[in-house]
Amino acid sequence: PNEVRAYIDLGGFFVYIGDLKDASKNIAIALHKDKRNIYAWYLQGVIDIENKKYKSASKYFKRAIHLDNKGNSRLLLWEAYANFLELEFSSKLDTQPKKYQEGVSSIIRKLEKANNLSENDKKEEKAYILYFLAAFYLKSKDVFTAKQKLEECISLEPELKIKVLAREMLSSVWNNQIRPSWWHWWINSPSPLYKNCKRAGFSFLLVLIFLSLPLYPFIRHWIPLTLYIF
Repeated sequence: PNEVRAYIDLGGFFVYIGDLKDASKNIAIALHKDKRNIYAWYLQGVIDIENKKYKSASKYFKRAIHLDNKGNSRLLLWEAYANFLELEFSSKLDTQPKKYQEGVSSIIRKLEKANNLSENDKKEEKAYILYFLAAFYLKSKDVFTAKQKLEECISLEPELKIKVLAREMLSSVWNNQIRPSWWHWWINSPSPLYKNCKRAGFSFLLVLIFLSLPLYPFIRHWIPLTLYIF
């Protein structure tokens, strides 16, 4: 009965199977016995998210972050997630776009901090942080930073699920929001998803033109008059 970790683990298992009532009971006992247990505060935040109590969930994650002295990027990620849910489902912000953008900026700062802390973490976790960062930079209308974050995410070669999501978002950003001219798209800044193919194709075209120059005197009578006019 005095083993705090047993209550925390029980709480975690109850969260996993969706029994939030018993999860809360066990986490409450754990916190009563040890108010400085980071994992207990983290689980209480998860429980409150499942119960759609986003504001209190954010407070619990903040408490866990305050107690943590190792710089856990996952806790920051969860706090940002709780803040996002509170922002999205707050009826008070429906008519206050400025307040909404301030909330988005606050989340970006948290995610950037999490990204800086995740240098030594698993690449999957860093990939998710970069993906979420890109999503929030898009919300703040900063499409070029969003593009950069998505390219970083893909370069980590993460698991297939997040890689597919990042590629889909990057393709949408490139084609629908950046929308470069064809010349810029092909030469100056190739499509971020097909850089090597575009560069190889352009190099091949240049080589072909260069090799054709010595043959020009012999083939010029084949070239249509409209090309000379052009």
